[in-house]
Amino acid sequence: MDLRVFVTQCALLFALLLLAACSTATPVTPQVPQAPHEFSGILVGETRWQGEVILADDVIIPRGSRLVIAPGTRITVRPSLSTKIEPEQLSAATELLIRGRLEALGSDTQPIEFVIEGGLDDDIAWAGIIAEQAEFVSLAHVRLPAAEQGVWLVATPGMIHDCLVRGSRYGMVFQKPAELTVSGNRIEAGEAGLFCWLGANPKLLHNQVVGLVEEGLFIDATSHPTLRGNRITGNGIGLVAPPLLETSGNRISGNRVERIELGGQL
Repeated sequence: MDLRVFVTQCALLFALLLLAACSTATPVTPQVPQAPHEFSGILVGETRWQGEVILADDVIIPRGSRLVIAPGTRITVRPSLSTKIEPEQLSAATELLIRGRLEALGSDTQPIEFVIEGGLDDDIAWAGIIAEQAEFVSLAHVRLPAAEQGVWLVATPGMIHDCLVRGSRYGMVFQKPAELTVSGNRIEAGEAGLFCWLGANPKLLHNQVVGLVEEGLFIDATSHPTLRGNRITGNGIGLVAPPLLETSGNRISGNRVERIELGGQL
């Protein structure tokens, strides 16, 4: 056989085989992004949030259950239109209510971010994270906007560090005794900052409270927090506290009124 004929036949055979392979190949289906998972109601057992999540209505984590929020998770809060406070809740607004355990540990590069559906406006949009006699709460690198209180812990042990609360009515509120460390957080551009009520005794370490309309730090006569390295500046009132409260080692300056003592003004 002529060599040129042989080469031509081989090339034709190869082309036919290639065409057949292409015609039987499975077509590639384009991937459709998965819709964010919506959560509401009572979540029993262990629940994990990651990626894009919608807080569609009140969520309750009962005792014996745990919510884990992965680093980099973005939670879109859907504001409630109701004005009714249900018996098992503490607010009419959308709330994340913890009675079991909450673990939300973001990082510098992958913070956990709450955002308001439809974007921020001048109104308080949700109740925030509330823990009532919960088993344990741990928060790190969590961003909380436009809440009635960014974090409200009642008789709940835990740790909160490197979080940002912005544009909220109260930044962080602590009530009743509990083993609790609050460090390296920033509260800004809201109405009021850190509150200790009814015997609260958290360790408040190296937090920044700046640019608030009212109090940066409020401590009632029954509460005895540990204060060290906190910076409270640029607020309407720096500190409201009992007369003998020791604040050395903290920077409370540059506020319109630096300190008001319970029962009078200093």
